[in-house]
Amino acid sequence: MKKQEISTAGFVLSLIGGLFILGVAGAMGAITAPFGGFELVGWMIWAGIISGIAVIAGSILIYSGQKVLGGALVIAFSLIGLAGTGGFLIGTILGVIGGVLALVKKR
Repeated sequence: MKKQEISTAGFVLSLIGGLFILGVAGAMGAITAPFGGFELVGWMIWAGIISGIAVIAGSILIYSGQKVLGGALVIAFSLIGLAGTGGFLIGTILGVIGGVLALVKKR
């Protein structure tokens, strides 16, 4: 039985992108909450947090060998995370590139 190859570049870029999206959303929530801004940008913060967690989960799926499901999850939630903070756009770009690399990886 062959050992299943992983898409290392796709995994790493997706993981970094997810951490960017999650980190920026968390920082934004921590900064705005004491000033009452959480009500104004609360949906953005939650979109970023949920998207960041989903991108990280997708990158774990890529690592475990489920490249198609993980890559699609990473691309979708990276773009959804753009509605939140997008990790200063860097997280979204890294997530999309990592998801595409995972999808195009042959076996």
